[in-house]
Amino acid sequence: MNIGDIFGNCYDWLKWIYGIPLNEYLWGYNCDTEEFTNPNLFISFAIATLIIALIIGCFYYYVYKPVRNQRLLWFIYLIVAIAINFGWATYKTWKDLSDGLIGNCLVYQSDGVTAQITSTHCLLFGVANGIVMLIVFTFLSLVLLKWFSKTGKHYPF
Repeated sequence: MNIGDIFGNCYDWLKWIYGIPLNEYLWGYNCDTEEFTNPNLFISFAIATLIIALIIGCFYYYVYKPVRNQRLLWFIYLIVAIAINFGWATYKTWKDLSDGLIGNCLVYQSDGVTAQITSTHCLLFGVANGIVMLIVFTFLSLVLLKWFSKTGKHYPF
């Protein structure tokens, strides 16, 4: 099991939100070979999520160092991180869809007309990516970031 499989499995739990066809594309399904031979795109989303969470978390705990309203500000930073992650995931999947990078066997049903992946599915993948950010940001805050902060040791919880 490689790192792409680990990240893919995390997103796989949320595929009911954005749909199986988009999930298969992100796993790397290739319509020509009918196998998963394309790159696993979950790695790029997971790495971006980690980087965004670390940058915003470090900014909150070590640069800004709030003294008052710490819990409220932590939630605001969390919402900003979720919004950035949501926007990036929605844009990336929508761009792949509009550029024709997603195979027709995934985009359309067997009749060739009815769409299986639409811009709504891309938007819903952004929601799923926002949920992943919620989990990652909270986990990093609780396990890693807050312990070395002088003013934020007791936040978010």
